[in-house]
Amino acid sequence: MKVLKYIFSITVATSLLVSCDDYLGDNVDPNKELPENVTEADLLPTAIYNSSSAHYSIALSICQYSQQLASYFEYGADTQEEVQITGGGVISIYKP
Repeated sequence: MKVLKYIFSITVATSLLVSCDDYLGDNVDPNKELPENVTEADLLPTAIYNSSSAHYSIALSICQYSQQLASYFEYGADTQEEVQITGGGVISIYKP
């Protein structure tokens, strides 16, 4: 039994000490561009899209706040008019 434990411990120690660093190689994705080879022209469309998306999100939220403030402080400045729809046609769109 001691011999089996000794052989098992030597096997485990040997397998832990001998690693397989070169087994997988560099593991580089062939479809992905390396950061060293990327130019500014490659990054420009993504940068434009992300910055315009961020500006649009900020502008949308600011517009919603400003509309709510305008309708709160001044009646009729930015309120939705009531629409009555009967019989498939629009009867009244604006207040007289």
